[in-house]
Amino acid sequence: MTSEIKFMSLQKAELAYEVEIRGESPADNVMDLRKQITKLVRLYPSDDILLSPFDPAVDAAAVEESLSKIAKNIKCLNENFDKNLLARTKNTMNHIFHRLNRIDCSSQPDSLTACNECFKLFQTCKSALNNFDTIAAGSTSEDTPSLITVNCERGLSSELSKLKFNGKTCVRSFIRSASDFIKARSLSSSKVLSFATEIFTDDALHWFRSIRDQVDSWEDVCVRLKEAFSTPNYDYRFKDEIKARTQGPRENITIYLSIMSGMFSQLDKPLPEEEKLQILLHNIRPCYANVLTSCSEIKDVQQLQSVCKNYENVQSRMAQYREPPKATSETLAPDFAYSHASTSTNASNKPFLQRQPFVKNYDYKSRFSNYANKPNTITNITPVDAVAAATPVYAINARPKFCPRCRVNTHSLRNCTAERVIVCFRCGHPGVKFHDCPDCQKQLSSSTQEQKTHEAEL
Repeated sequence: MTSEIKFMSLQKAELAYEVEIRGESPADNVMDLRKQITKLVRLYPSDDILLSPFDPAVDAAAVEESLSKIAKNIKCLNENFDKNLLARTKNTMNHIFHRLNRIDCSSQPDSLTACNECFKLFQTCKSALNNFDTIAAGSTSEDTPSLITVNCERGLSSELSKLKFNGKTCVRSFIRSASDFIKARSLSSSKVLSFATEIFTDDALHWFRSIRDQVDSWEDVCVRLKEAFSTPNYDYRFKDEIKARTQGPRENITIYLSIMSGMFSQLDKPLPEEEKLQILLHNIRPCYANVLTSCSEIKDVQQLQSVCKNYENVQSRMAQYREPPKATSETLAPDFAYSHASTSTNASNKPFLQRQPFVKNYDYKSRFSNYANKPNTITNITPVDAVAAATPVYAINARPKFCPRCRVNTHSLRNCTAERVIVCFRCGHPGVKFHDCPDCQKQLSSSTQEQKTHEAEL
């Protein structure tokens, strides 16, 4: 009985003594006392403290009180053996042993009798505790730890109150939610039934009060709930809702089939698996039709989900496809990069069906030369109007407000107030007309040559 003291298992009175005997004032609560003794025991071990600074009579009275607690613990051990209680009692005996050895009765002979009585009582308790050592040794090797289920009911009332039912919502959805909650919390039927007055409200509460004496379990309440609040002809009407519930455009096949499974489960009379499969095949998105045609026969819902899920995975990979990147100066292995040389933008390298149709150029030279050599016999038409009249209709429509002289879109040639100088109306080259413009004539001849080449190829 001289082993080390485990201070964390001592009570408040013993902890206050251990702190005070080491020269500090004890705290007011057990938590602070444990913090104090944890620090002090490193500086002052129990074996190093030989004498008690307290009055011998005070020490004797405190030891006698502690020994009375030990006697009660021994009585409890005799009635129902507990290894944890035995360990705590032995630890308290270690504390009493050190405290008794520190009492000095030489200065007060009157307290010697009280100390001797404490020693006798200590020896009696020590002998009684030694008898339990054989019982503890036998139970350690044979007993198996038992599983203890602890249900914390703090907050259970508030959580159960979330399962409100007033008699106007879907009773089957409420029963399903309540069943999931009961299984998750491992609650007994009687426990849930005791909270029924907090679960039901309004009309449902009046109904429950009327049948409270007629039910013995939560299962009985659920049966009566369906009878009292279920919609008439529920299965007949709900089947129409099931058949009308098609898959949404952004609803994947897994979620849709899970929702349909929940709808099937709310029917009182379960549907055959063949009928369920037919409903699902008609209600899924039409985009799955191509992949379903490759299957000879869909036998069950699991196979349907697997095939449609595979289709969704393929579509996801196709959406993430990217064209090969071009080789850059930072490419580590340009030899392995995709070559884009074969995809040149030159018209001659494009397939015939991808070439732009050739448009015949307008013969501006002959048109303008005729107007230049022909005298103006119409006196009521200004030169500006004559040019506008000579301009093709599609050219006027293409550029409704464009001044070829000023090269701006703010006004037309008809409304131009700038000095009337000779300018190429196509490119704006000053000092020359269109049929004399070197840039436009060069471009025109090039286009004519391309036209002839195109016609030769055709």
